[in-house]
Amino acid sequence: MSEFKHFTLDDLRQADALSHPAHDFPRFFLIFLTMLDNGGPIAADEIARVYELEMDNLKAYCRQAAELLNSERGFLHANEKVLADWAGY
Repeated sequence: MSEFKHFTLDDLRQADALSHPAHDFPRFFLIFLTMLDNGGPIAADEIARVYELEMDNLKAYCRQAAELLNSERGFLHANEKVLADWAGY
């Protein structure tokens, strides 16, 4: 029987941020992922507030991330497409 460690919130707070697999992602991409993880366009106002962005800048970040994903994969997933369309991609 294998054992696993249960990580508490305190463990995660103390973890080195550079050990996170997304630590070297560009800011625009991390914000795009945050939008996806939090409901897409319905979370825009809150995410713009948290990241201290104007809505136009938030949309620009989303367009930039959509362009990156589309150029690398040749398509966007449905949830990414909804966010890209909202951003004016």
